[in-house]
Amino acid sequence: MSSVLIVDDQKELHDILKVVVQPLGCDAEFAFDGQEALDLFKNNSFDVVLSDISMTPMDGITLLNEIKDIDPNAIVILMTGYGSMETAVPALKSGAFDYIQKPLKIKEFVAALKKGLDAKSRGLISRPIAQTSQRTIPLFQASENCYALIGKNKQIVKAQQQVDRLIKVSTPVLVQGPEGTGKKMVALTIHHSSSFNEGELVAVDCSIADQNVLKEQLVGRNGLGGPLLERATGGSLYLQSVENLDLGLQATFSKLLKAVGHEFRLICSSEADLEEKMDAGEFSYELFYRIALSVIHLPGLEDRKDDLEDIVRTIMDNSSNFKFDSRKIELSDEANNFLVDQSWSFNLEQLVQKVTNAVSNTEDRVITPEVLQA
Repeated sequence: MSSVLIVDDQKELHDILKVVVQPLGCDAEFAFDGQEALDLFKNNSFDVVLSDISMTPMDGITLLNEIKDIDPNAIVILMTGYGSMETAVPALKSGAFDYIQKPLKIKEFVAALKKGLDAKSRGLISRPIAQTSQRTIPLFQASENCYALIGKNKQIVKAQQQVDRLIKVSTPVLVQGPEGTGKKMVALTIHHSSSFNEGELVAVDCSIADQNVLKEQLVGRNGLGGPLLERATGGSLYLQSVENLDLGLQATFSKLLKAVGHEFRLICSSEADLEEKMDAGEFSYELFYRIALSVIHLPGLEDRKDDLEDIVRTIMDNSSNFKFDSRKIELSDEANNFLVDQSWSFNLEQLVQKVTNAVSNTEDRVITPEVLQA
């Protein structure tokens, strides 16, 4: 029998929900405040916790954080009486499985509870690598072909640390940055370095996809999920240039994510500032706060020229064919200065193309400004 902990300071609600959960085959415990609930959680095993947010002396967000410290896999659904994203966003960012609005609608309550119980039984809510993979996956290190995360620039170090944490959990990720900064590289790294690499990485470029076709592929004709989501289940879904989704599809996809978003890892990228687009009414608040629980910002090369030499040396090593020439390619000081002086309007993509071409054209295994300009 499933076990549920319901936390609310209204006894009348306890009485109502006790009647509601019994036909579902659930053994329900009730608490009137966060501290009482926390004591129960420490001494008992619950499949799902449903808690009001507005309580004293311990509110629902604090209770959520305390529960997650005890059990990162715990499924917690929060109930908010405010009906606003200002309340829901902290809940989702703190690791809530879902939220529902008060006054409660029994149908929505039951649907949320069933979804939580299903996720618990299938182990889909939080997927620590140690528990979901038989292989030992090391802590993240910038891979030799993820040029976007190579370097010691302050912003890049922060991005490295974020990726290190994110590969261990299932949190949706938004990667933002100018064109050519390596957002797709980061998405690939997050997928392949995490337990989700056991499933498929399904990538879609929203800037070139026909919106009607994309809607059918994402949402499906019945609104329960299309072929893309079926393929991504157990793996990752990468939506490149997500700012190009039209508003209608944004709203529909957001509702679908609420139902099935726990079944795959969602990674999105955007060249636009989505918060600015929200303020302009061009991007959905609801979708933003479902895809942007963790945001990685990638700077352009103009803002990280102190990393240029490390990046270039890695590109040169990757571009060399040591089978035919074991000599290491060198970068002359003049060539390094030349690269630093350039304006990299297309960022990493432009740099990779130029250095790879130089490696192909050099004969004495030394990159000079002349070779770079050839």
